[in-house]
Amino acid sequence: MSDQPREIDQFLEAVEIRVEAFGVCEIGRQFSLRCEPFNSVVVHFVLSGEGFMECRHGRYPLKPGTAVVVPKKLPKKLSGVGPIQQIKDARADCTLQDGLVKFGASNGDVDLVLGCAELSSTVGGDLPLFDQAKRPLIEHSEDPLLRGLFTTMFDELRNPRLGTRAFVSALMKQVLIVLLRSQPNNESSILLMSGARLAGVVAAILDRPEDNHTVDSLAAMAGMSRSRFSHHFTLAYDCTPKAFVQTARLASAARMLKGSNLPVKSIAASVGYASRSHFSRAFQAKFGLDPSAFRLSSAAEQ
Repeated sequence: MSDQPREIDQFLEAVEIRVEAFGVCEIGRQFSLRCEPFNSVVVHFVLSGEGFMECRHGRYPLKPGTAVVVPKKLPKKLSGVGPIQQIKDARADCTLQDGLVKFGASNGDVDLVLGCAELSSTVGGDLPLFDQAKRPLIEHSEDPLLRGLFTTMFDELRNPRLGTRAFVSALMKQVLIVLLRSQPNNESSILLMSGARLAGVVAAILDRPEDNHTVDSLAAMAGMSRSRFSHHFTLAYDCTPKAFVQTARLASAARMLKGSNLPVKSIAASVGYASRSHFSRAFQAKFGLDPSAFRLSSAAEQ
């Protein structure tokens, strides 16, 4: 196995997906469904039919196998192939049917059907995966496994049972991996938006957050100049490499505080802080509690 697939695997292992809500959009040929912005990232997957998604960034064609990751707080319209004669509001035309939220814009004849998932996604438990996206991310795959995954989601959500949320979230992660596999050489891929070189850097930080990661060492790992690396990293993750390293260290510390009885000083050292006081200040700035109070609060919630 080459280094690049290994790095991608490390990156994907660190990705956590949580589906917050799921629904179906059914749209007629001459209808548009106007969608107000969500406070979460939304993934749309075309199950059948053709049409368009429109937002301030442009007009994007939709067909079976197309997946669209819509950034937070981006209003949009989902439309049939047209000509459009009527626009409906998603909030007004929303029903609950068979346990699924259903959005409709049609006169009864439906041409475009999309599965829609509102999700939160992180890398390493605390680093947002898609929050930095400003434009919709479009991917297309002919893999029949995708339709099967979404069909399984529908069936599970129609008949919720023990573990449904965890099951559906695991399925969504599989969806993203299948999309990645379908575009192995596409640097704008849905998960590795800045290519495998940055994914490898992220994987290294998450694997050993305690290491002395500097901008120079991370740039060398990515095979880029310091300035080019800093520019691309900040663009991809909406924070500087230094801030990313600190967030990874604190996220790792939070997991250890929740899951072990190790002394705070030992946890601080294990994630790369030489000073407990420095660690405690950084931790409180991030989580709003000092490490000891965070541990007590976490134990009370369990």
